[in-house]
Amino acid sequence: MERLSQRITLFLSLIFILITFVSGAHSQDSLIPPPPALVALSNHNSQIPLYWFPPGTSPTELSHDDGVSEVYGYVGTEWKDNKISVRYKVDDYLPCLLSSFKIYFVNQDLTQYPGDRYSPIQVSVNRDSSGLPGRIMWGPTQVQADSSGWVNNGQWLEVPCNLFLLDDSIFWIVLHWLPETPTAPLIGKDTTSVNQQSWWAQFNGEILEWHLETGHNFMVRASVVSSSNLLAQSVTVDSFNLYRSTQPGDIFSPSNRLQAMSSSSYSHMDAEVSNGVSYYYALTSVLEGNESPPQFSQAATPRSGANLILSRNSNSVEIAADSVFFDTIQIYNAGDLSASLQYQIKLTDSLDHQLSDNWGYTWKSSLNSPEVAFKWIDIEDESTLIAQSVGDDNNWGPYTLAFSFPFYGKTFDSLRICSNGFLSFTSPSFDRNNVTLPNSGGEFNLIAPFWDDLSFVAETKVYFRSWQDTAVVTFSKISSYPNEGSFTFQIILSGHGNIRFQYLDMSGPVNSATIGVQNCNGTDGLPIAHNEDFAQDSLAVLIPESWLQPESSAYKLLPGETKDLILRYSSKDLGEARFFGKLIVNGEDSTGPLVAQEFRLILDVTSPTPVKDGSQPSLPFDFQLRQNYPNPFNQKTTISYSLTNSGQVTLKIFNLRGELVKTLVHQFQPAGVHGVTWDGTNDRGEAVASGIYFYQLLTRDFRQARKLTLLK
Repeated sequence: MERLSQRITLFLSLIFILITFVSGAHSQDSLIPPPPALVALSNHNSQIPLYWFPPGTSPTELSHDDGVSEVYGYVGTEWKDNKISVRYKVDDYLPCLLSSFKIYFVNQDLTQYPGDRYSPIQVSVNRDSSGLPGRIMWGPTQVQADSSGWVNNGQWLEVPCNLFLLDDSIFWIVLHWLPETPTAPLIGKDTTSVNQQSWWAQFNGEILEWHLETGHNFMVRASVVSSSNLLAQSVTVDSFNLYRSTQPGDIFSPSNRLQAMSSSSYSHMDAEVSNGVSYYYALTSVLEGNESPPQFSQAATPRSGANLILSRNSNSVEIAADSVFFDTIQIYNAGDLSASLQYQIKLTDSLDHQLSDNWGYTWKSSLNSPEVAFKWIDIEDESTLIAQSVGDDNNWGPYTLAFSFPFYGKTFDSLRICSNGFLSFTSPSFDRNNVTLPNSGGEFNLIAPFWDDLSFVAETKVYFRSWQDTAVVTFSKISSYPNEGSFTFQIILSGHGNIRFQYLDMSGPVNSATIGVQNCNGTDGLPIAHNEDFAQDSLAVLIPESWLQPESSAYKLLPGETKDLILRYSSKDLGEARFFGKLIVNGEDSTGPLVAQEFRLILDVTSPTPVKDGSQPSLPFDFQLRQNYPNPFNQKTTISYSLTNSGQVTLKIFNLRGELVKTLVHQFQPAGVHGVTWDGTNDRGEAVASGIYFYQLLTRDFRQARKLTLLK
């Protein structure tokens, strides 16, 4: 019994020693504050960046108001995606943590409109995009006033955020009213004539249009924690201890201590990690050998970023004049993150000098290109008249096109006409202030034959007509403000994408107009003239659709995903010559922009080779996939192709999403000319819907795709 008692005593002593050792290794002092935040960033290749802030650091409040709400604010009684936003510049604080923000709600209701002071409002934190709110970084979420929080005329509602800002020196706090309550709740506004950093926005039928709030700032404040503001630090420590684990419940233990950090260090790059594994971190402050309680991070997982790979980076194609050739390349995402894709088309000369804008648009005129002939199209009759004897600054439409018109990668079925000498496929604006192109402050989806401050006189008329594959808008005898000159000009759109400006009579000053086109957001455009003497009598200007066009393209690519990109090469409107172009695939993942990929093309346009009478059949000189006939078709269509070599052949039908519809051929075939019929059904024998499809021929040495149209 005595021996058993000795063993128990020894066992308890060992337990006591072990507890003493462990507690000694973590002698925590609750009076020592840990760093106020520990941030671990995911999605970096084979590494995890860590950031923290000095212990005892207090948040710094950023404000553009004086704390007194002179007036209440909202955007409009009609909901048009109503938003306000307050801009904050924090380049002196980076890196920093947006710990919270607060909004001043006014203790008042507009009883004649739906909602009240307790109505929810949506909030988000957005990146800056060219001086306006851009992509959302945090949120959106809904908040509403606290019934117990009112103090006199209002209340400050604090919204926890904890958004880490590393490179974003400007951010926006955006408030978004809900459709059912466009005026509620009311937000406080501080009267000021300086440092105005508030904007308001409504959807104008084309875009969300932002305007500076003049004379006021909305009462929205931001609180940031930063290592750059050492005056806000109340505690000095000797060092930091960093811990790491792959288990969330086992971080803060001696075996997981990664290393000690200098007291002046507020970041660390952990490069001893593996992609795809989640890691958890803890950080303590150390003072005179004692550690603070730990500050924990969220889980962080390193991953290789999105990595775009093209199946081919170049091609050289020879086609006959006035013909079309379809080509297919694959885009593969070899990384671990999803990629958002954008495309550019650049036409160049043999020395790689760019000749076009970034969507392949170029221009030529009857002054320097004899093939651009001035041929006025007269559409002036009562049935096509859309405006006369009207006031200044008008926008008419939308007017339906008889065809789908391709423009900067999109297709449009209608257009709007502005009395100030331009068309847009989307904008209801009547802006008279012409600008240079491209321009994010200009009109979008813009076709401008003569954009200026124009005005109607007694003889002025505007006409529109669209039929088959042509649309014409004619401005007849319109004047420039204040009633200077008389201008008659027209815009001609063709179904295959060409744009033509024609100037019949330009009697008056022409050096204050913008001529050209631009895309949906002003990031790309083709300038022809701006405030210069260009337009003249009997002048024709042609903006042809690029001979290089993506017919089917992916805009989102998941990790490990491959998608087909079908390209169309058209020799229509091209002479017999060699042409150079390139397709640029840009992208970004959650960590930022990706390395752009280029596909370069040389196009040789030749004259068609005549077939001699009495010639004997022979093997094809080259692989060829011919256009189906008939096209468009209703019940059946025939697809023929030529093989120079015997081998395995596959011929498949795909829809516009790149999904397989039907396999028509998958077998060994001899060299020669072959044909197959498609009856408009899929592999299950089911009839497919009307629309545009692609058929692709694949052999060991050849790949080509073409487009066909099924009409029912």
